[in-house]
Amino acid sequence: MESYFGQEYYIGVLALILIIGVGAQIVGKHFRIPSILFLLITGLLLGPLGLGYVRPEFFEGAIRPIVEAAVIIIVFEGSIGIDLKTIKKISREATMLVSVGGVITFLGVSLGARYIVGMEWMTAMLVGGILMATGPTVIAPLVRHMKVKRKVGKILELEGVLNDAIAVIVSATIFELIIADVGLGEGIEVIGIEVILQKIVTGFLIGMFGGYLMNHALSLSKIGRQTARLLALAFVMGLYMMSNTMANASGLFAVASCGLVMGTFGSRYIEDIREFKEDLSVILLSVIFILLAAYFNPDDIINLGFRGIGLIIILMFVIRPISVFLSTSISKSLTKKEKLFISMMGPKGVVPASLAVFYTLQIGEQGLIIGLIFIAVILTVFFSGIYGRVLVKKLGLVSMNIIIVGGGNIGRVLAERFSKRGESVSIIEANEGVCESLRKLDVEVICGDATDPGTLKRAGIENTNYLLITTGDDAVNLLVSQIAISKFDLPPQKIIAKVNNPENLKVFEDLGIKAMSPSFSTALIMEDIVGTPDLFSIEVGMEGDLVECEVKNPDVIGKKLSEISLPKDSIVILVKRGDKSYIPDGSFVFEKGDRVTILGGGDHARKAMKVFT
Repeated sequence: MESYFGQEYYIGVLALILIIGVGAQIVGKHFRIPSILFLLITGLLLGPLGLGYVRPEFFEGAIRPIVEAAVIIIVFEGSIGIDLKTIKKISREATMLVSVGGVITFLGVSLGARYIVGMEWMTAMLVGGILMATGPTVIAPLVRHMKVKRKVGKILELEGVLNDAIAVIVSATIFELIIADVGLGEGIEVIGIEVILQKIVTGFLIGMFGGYLMNHALSLSKIGRQTARLLALAFVMGLYMMSNTMANASGLFAVASCGLVMGTFGSRYIEDIREFKEDLSVILLSVIFILLAAYFNPDDIINLGFRGIGLIIILMFVIRPISVFLSTSISKSLTKKEKLFISMMGPKGVVPASLAVFYTLQIGEQGLIIGLIFIAVILTVFFSGIYGRVLVKKLGLVSMNIIIVGGGNIGRVLAERFSKRGESVSIIEANEGVCESLRKLDVEVICGDATDPGTLKRAGIENTNYLLITTGDDAVNLLVSQIAISKFDLPPQKIIAKVNNPENLKVFEDLGIKAMSPSFSTALIMEDIVGTPDLFSIEVGMEGDLVECEVKNPDVIGKKLSEISLPKDSIVILVKRGDKSYIPDGSFVFEKGDRVTILGGGDHARKAMKVFT
C-alpha cells in the first residue's frame, strides 16, 4: 500500500485525470451533454467503490487547497467572460434572481432539508446555502449547445457567476456558526443580514478595485502575453486571500467582481487571459470532479432514500420556478416562456460539490450532506442537459448564432436587424471607438482582430450558424474565410462575404463561399427596378424582411399559390425544389420540402413564413 504514496502514483493519477478530462470534453461536446456527468461517473469508477485507484485518504490535507484553488480559477474564468456593457439590459433580471430568488431558494431548501430529510436546523441551513449556487461551468456550455436566445442565456450565465460567490458567503457564515457550536436562536441573531452584506460589500469593493488595478497593469508596454497570463493568475489568487483576510469567505465574491470588471473594461491581452483561464478551468474541472466523486458513497443515497431525491425534485420543479417567477415578476423584458425556461435551468456544478466535501470533512452528518448534494448535481445536470434542448425548442426560444465581422454601416445594420429578430449576434470589430458605439446595441461585441483564431473562437465560431464578413478590405475578408474553413471546419456555405472589388468575386466563389459585391448588386437591383417596378412595389424599408423557409404545413402541400392566403404586403418571389429554382405564378403547386423565399414589409414576411411551416 505504501507504493500508492510514491511520486509515481501522484503523477499517474494526474496523467489519468487529464486524459479523462479531455475525453469527457470531447464526449460531452459530441453528445451535447455537460462533461461533468462523465467526470462524475469516471470518478465513481476510479474511486473506492470501483477500481480503488483514486482514494481521498491518499491526498490527506492536499484536497482542501486543490479544491479551493480550482474554484477560484473557475469562478474567475466564468466572470471574465461577461461584458456588462453588452448585457446591461438583463443585469436587473440577473440581480433579482440572485437576491430575491436566492433568498427563496435558501429558505425553501433549508425547510425541506429540515422537515423532509430530517436534518438539524443549522445543518439544513448549511445545505440551503450550498444549493443556492447554480454552476456557470455547466450553464455556459449548455446555452451554447441549445442555441437559446442570447438574452436568456446571458441571464443564466450572470446568475450562475454571482450565485456561486454568494452561496460561498452564506454557507461559510453558517459553517462558522456550526463549528463555533452556536445554537439556532443565537445563530439567527448572529448571522443577521448585516454580516452577509458586509462580506458581499467587502468582496465587491476589493474585487472592483483589483479589476481596475489589473487592467491598468495590463496596459503597461513592457508586459507581454505570457507575463500577462501568469500575472493575472497570481493576482487573482492574492486578491482572494486579501479579501478573505479582511472579511472571511468574501474572497470568491472579490474574484467574481474582479473578473466582471476586467471582462467589461478589458484592455490588452484580455483575450489571452480568457483563453488561458478557460484551458485551466477544463483541467481543474476534471481534477475536482474525479477527486470529489471519490468521496461519494452509494450508502449515503440509500440512507437518504426517497427523502433526498424528493427534496431535490421539489427544488427543481417547485422552489426554483417559484423563485424565478417571483423575482422576475416586475420584469417587462422577459416573456412567460423565457421565465419558464429559466426556471427549469438550475444545474448545480463544481461549487456545491466542492463546498459539500470541504465542509463535511470537518463536521458531522457527512454522509447526508454529500449524498444530498451529489443527488442535486446529478439530477439537475442530467435534466438540464437532456430535457433542456427539448424545452428550448418547444418554447420557441431557439435562435441562430450569427457572427458578423466588421462594425461598419453594413455590419451595424445587419446586427440591428438580426437582434430584433431575436437571433444571438456577435460582432467583431478591430477599432476601439467603433466598438464603443456598437455596445449600445443588444449584441455581443468582441473588440479584436478577426484574423486571429482566438478572436473567432471567443465569438463562438465553433457553434455559429452563419459567418458574415463585411469589412472594406477584400484581403481581410478572404483570410477570415480561409481561417474559418481550415481551422474551425466551418462549411463554406455558412460564410457570406462582402467583396468590395467585383473582380475578386471569383476568388471567393471558387472556395464555395457566398459572396456579393455591394456595387454590382446595387446596379443589378436598379436595373431590375427599371424593367420590373412591380416586384418592388412592397414598401420593405428598414423594417422589412426577406426570409426563406421549408414547406412543412400539410395544409399548403399540393395547393396552388393562388389558393393560399398570405398576409398583406408579402409575396413569394422564389421556390427552390432540389437543384431547380422557380419564380412561381398563381398556378404553381407546392410540394413538401420546397424552399420558399418570401419578401415582405414590416413583420409580414415572418407571418407568411408561418403559413408554410
